[in-house]
Amino acid sequence: MCQKEKKINTHSQIFKYAYAQLEKEKAQQQEYKDLTFSGVVKMATNHEIRKRPLIEISFKDLTLTLKAKNKHLLRCVTGKIRPGRITAVMGPSGAGKTTFLSALA
Repeated sequence: MCQKEKKINTHSQIFKYAYAQLEKEKAQQQEYKDLTFSGVVKMATNHEIRKRPLIEISFKDLTLTLKAKNKHLLRCVTGKIRPGRITAVMGPSGAGKTTFLSALA
């Protein structure tokens, strides 16, 4: 099997797993659709309910440049997103919020 076929197979397995997880979460959302904001926060921090593994995202000196125009979209951005915490990316229109999240993804 060539490398490309292995990648396709791996991607389809990841997609199937992700889709199954989304379906489970959708069913769970129906159960909790009338929760208040504080109820959602409590549910998100409840270790018995949470099914996803905890991950921490760290980034240091994150820089994104458009080579064609030599334009810096992000420059030296550093931070940490911790599990169990509510994190917000805020700023005015055009500040680079979507660019930042795309760079992390």
